[in-house]
Amino acid sequence: MNDITHQTPALQVGDHTRVRAGHARSGSTHNILTRDVVIEVTHVRIEHDGDLFVEGLVLGKRGALRAGAPSRSVILPPGAFTTPVRLGDTVRHPRTGHPAAVISRNEDPDGTVFTEILSPSGAVDSHRLVDLLDHHLARPATPLAEQPCRRHHDPGLTCVPCRKATSPLAPTCTDFSCRRLAVNLVIWSPPSGRHATTLCQPDTDQRIRLLDSPRVIPLAEGTYTQLADGSGTQVATCRHCGHHIYLYLRLVGRPNPWRGGEYDEIGRCPIEVEERAGTPVQHDPAVTFAEREQAIANASCGTAYEHSLAVCSTPR
Repeated sequence: MNDITHQTPALQVGDHTRVRAGHARSGSTHNILTRDVVIEVTHVRIEHDGDLFVEGLVLGKRGALRAGAPSRSVILPPGAFTTPVRLGDTVRHPRTGHPAAVISRNEDPDGTVFTEILSPSGAVDSHRLVDLLDHHLARPATPLAEQPCRRHHDPGLTCVPCRKATSPLAPTCTDFSCRRLAVNLVIWSPPSGRHATTLCQPDTDQRIRLLDSPRVIPLAEGTYTQLADGSGTQVATCRHCGHHIYLYLRLVGRPNPWRGGEYDEIGRCPIEVEERAGTPVQHDPAVTFAEREQAIANASCGTAYEHSLAVCSTPR
């Protein structure tokens, strides 16, 4: 991106705005634009008559950068562009029409920017920033601080992720009708093969009396489930790279035991994480709901859904 020379309250570098046909003019020919264009601002300055001279990258209808990342310059008088949506702003929810707060912003590798918006009910959902350009309602007077959910919003708002943000990650006890969080991994080997389950402490004390030579292992911090194959492999999410990581039974108790897959010998994060940190980075589990959600959203491969390194679709 180009460096900014002047920054205005109306537009700043990184803003997305819809330039309106019939009002804006071409920066090169000064002709009135005949069709709308959505741009990501890379440069803006105030002209002597108060209009804005803006350069920006052209975005497609879905918010991704156009092939070749073409740029164009436009001259924008007042009313010739939509108010940009920034972190902390209030927008009209595209589906319900109710006011909602913009609480996070993340960018995909293709340039598409996604935002999370917080509804009055406390629910959070994701939308492309380009779909909110015509829905801006208000902007806070001062930047909003990060809340327990790792997003930015008024602390007085109801936020479902905030309620559980600091809750520790742990699977639920698998004993019948028990709703407590599990604290132990219990493994036993009947003639039919090895089995493993997760239990709270009271149910652990009760169940192990009925099992033949059970092995009880305290669940590692950050474990939220186990593999369903009875192997006793614990599963967490790496807080550095955002991928599934595994604690195999044979590695319990060893230094740096978490692995990215069955054939991972070193337990280190993908190369892009280590390059960014400038030092070796061991897989380390997220231990709260907030840490896990943030790790998935910021996955180093740019794919914001839960998956392991073994099935990662990004070439390495």
